[in-house]
Amino acid sequence: AKSIADFISKISQKIFKNHSSLISVCTDNFSSNKKALNGDEESVQKMINKHIIREPCSAHSGNLAIDDMFSNDAEYGCVVNEVQILVNNPPEGSFREGFHPRLKTIRWKSLKKCVDFICINMDKYLQSTSSIIKNSLEKIETLIGWNNLNKMLTIMWNFIAQVERDLASIAQIVPPFLESLFQLIDMNLKSSLKLADYLIDRFTSTCPFKLPLLAFILTPS
Repeated sequence: AKSIADFISKISQKIFKNHSSLISVCTDNFSSNKKALNGDEESVQKMINKHIIREPCSAHSGNLAIDDMFSNDAEYGCVVNEVQILVNNPPEGSFREGFHPRLKTIRWKSLKKCVDFICINMDKYLQSTSSIIKNSLEKIETLIGWNNLNKMLTIMWNFIAQVERDLASIAQIVPPFLESLFQLIDMNLKSSLKLADYLIDRFTSTCPFKLPLLAFILTPS
């Protein structure tokens, strides 16, 4: 945390020397990033003797909502494991050697890519005689439905792609958040409503909406 605080404080001084203001710093939710900007004795705020806000990363918070739902939830947390089983056993003829998708949970977009792969090759998967593959296919279909799962992940990644694009401003977080939230609610499934709850929770606790809402209200359309 100390080295991160040192680095940010040096950048801050360059900003001030160029007669500009620093209002907030956006970081992901790694503990060292949070500590570097928590206002304590070794924080950036103390080093530069100015009040600045740590704004949690919206894209990372969206990723955490996906993690909450498909990796940690008591009912739906099995999704990651079942998808992992299926992409580790791709049907013959569904990929070029070394090019089938791999699930990397540090970046949850890979879950969307893996589900895309499974849906595209569903006919080939259904021809499998493996009881393990059949069980994984049936479990997700019964629990959520493969098409529903794909649609939910598409909604989440449309949101994340908008808030993490280059030159996106904090005022531009609110519209895609509301659009994605209402799309999940409009699906009106138990699973989509649960994911909507996780999205709301992450943007209430992990990434509070106070600053983005203020920026949205004060920014001319």
